[in-house]
Amino acid sequence: MKVFGIGVGKGKGFLGVYSVNYYKEGEIVMDLSLGDESPVRDLRTIELATRHIDHPFGRYVNHHCDPNCYIDKKRELMIALRDINIGDEITFDYSQNETAIAAPFECSCGAANCKGSI
Repeated sequence: MKVFGIGVGKGKGFLGVYSVNYYKEGEIVMDLSLGDESPVRDLRTIELATRHIDHPFGRYVNHHCDPNCYIDKKRELMIALRDINIGDEITFDYSQNETAIAAPFECSCGAANCKGSI
């Protein structure tokens, strides 16, 4: 399985995905097509164009209101929105990707543009 340069570790009280490589803006961070299709939307799945997948690393990518990645639903890829340094947590904005949030929550990402409730 091609995993790119990421690893799972514990961050701000949650497991998260952290970069072990440097990514430039626009580069592929994760190939989400390698995940297993899920029959239901839940906390671990990521919504793609026609399905929800449970990816072995994607399930640990945390939400952030000012994320460094986005989901290209049609190509089933996670793409860097800006340069990502080694050790940076990989994040995406759940509210920009999911048509419905499986388990709404109060965000505590700390971004200046934090939405509060997701």
